[in-house]
Amino acid sequence: MTGRIQVVIILLFTGNVFITSGKFVNATNTPKYCFVVATLHVATAITAIHKKKITFGVLSSKAILWGISIICFLQASYGLFQFVGWLPSNHSKFAITGSFDNPAGFAAVLAMGFPIGLFILVKSKAVERYLATVSSTVITIAVFLSGSPTGIFSIVISAIVFSLFSTNLISKFSQLKHYKFLSVLILICFLSGTVILYYQKKDSTSGRLLIWKVSSEMIKDKPVFGSGYGSFQANYMDYQVAYFKNNPDSKYKQQSSIK
Repeated sequence: MTGRIQVVIILLFTGNVFITSGKFVNATNTPKYCFVVATLHVATAITAIHKKKITFGVLSSKAILWGISIICFLQASYGLFQFVGWLPSNHSKFAITGSFDNPAGFAAVLAMGFPIGLFILVKSKAVERYLATVSSTVITIAVFLSGSPTGIFSIVISAIVFSLFSTNLISKFSQLKHYKFLSVLILICFLSGTVILYYQKKDSTSGRLLIWKVSSEMIKDKPVFGSGYGSFQANYMDYQVAYFKNNPDSKYKQQSSIK
């Protein structure tokens, strides 16, 4: 039973990452969504028939972790092949999209799999450690080449947090003679990097901030139960119009066309 659940989970993640179909209006994202829903129904049926519970131990098993890491490695390789021109991109403005319609989804999946690769790297030995190193390196390169500020930021933060807690680096760092000065220097470098990433794609980042602000107004109106399935797409533009009407001098006005 455990093996079946592991197979279903790996298939679920694979479909959520790779499935595309021109039979849908959105050929990259909609088929992934449909596959996930269908697979979850199958997983629920299997669990109900066998009257078993899906425990955290199953989700964190070595097979699941390696499965996710391998899928992320393949997705990263897909993006790198697009970057060098061996495979076509799914967007005319971006060299790397992977099996998604833009770099954001591509980088988000890889950023999620990156810390799993680091965990495997620390816990494995010999050949497995070598494979985990290659996978993590390819994923990192792919995310940086995608140019996704959020993806790059996530990779950096994941690496920093993992290093701090897996090597007892905090205790060692605090023993340094000038650790306070070094702390300030690291903070300055971190903030500088954040600013650089922001201005690298300022319009895109500002557009997302606008969406969050408008979305917060939608949440305020119906914070508990929401407005129902599909209501975001149906009502968002009305809320955005109302936002600019109430804030005519908003700095986000130039990003009003970004969705």
